[in-house]
Amino acid sequence: VKLARRPDAVREDMLHAARFTSLGAAPMTLMLLPAGALPYFSQPPAGPNLIWLFGALVHLGLAGWLIARWVRVRPSLCDVTPAWFVPLVGMAVAASAGGDLGYTALATGITLAGSLAWIALLPFVIRRLAKGPALPDALVPTIFVLVAPPALVALGLGSLADHSRGTALLATAFFYVSCAFLVPVTIVIARRFKDITALGYTHGWWSATFPLAALASAALQTQ
Repeated sequence: VKLARRPDAVREDMLHAARFTSLGAAPMTLMLLPAGALPYFSQPPAGPNLIWLFGALVHLGLAGWLIARWVRVRPSLCDVTPAWFVPLVGMAVAASAGGDLGYTALATGITLAGSLAWIALLPFVIRRLAKGPALPDALVPTIFVLVAPPALVALGLGSLADHSRGTALLATAFFYVSCAFLVPVTIVIARRFKDITALGYTHGWWSATFPLAALASAALQTQ
């Protein structure tokens, strides 16, 4: 609806240094919805199949566009935030339903691409947090996103674990990496909790929801 009624606003979001990160939520949702629907069907209907495929292709297109944009216009260190993981590493959710829908090869490829994107972006995000300008109090909760990428990769690989014991072990390893990130994130949030909460609810707090949900899901999967 927003694209149809306000294409100019969508274009502004795409070019904004911070708001573009939310664009990845749309194709991620399209890939997750079929995963929630599959348990209710003995034979998957065409609808979830097409929804997943459309979401996967859109996410690949979005990732390609972002990489091309960063190549053309090098972002500054001030623009980098942990939320940058969302549109690229979010591809790791592809395996949540892709394998069950018959797209095992495509889902595996997209999940691995998300894993590589996390590895490639992590040094830039760590450099910003360690040496760059301090995050404003309103954006401090976005450091929760550091927990999400390895947890999402663990979930994606875990969905393919029936095909390989090695894949299952790798998924477990990524889960523990996610737990390792949770420790410093919790310490930073605790140290700046008073300053953060003094602002009231800010947009940055949404960053705490899906990483913790992904970590909890990965924990259940490793049992």
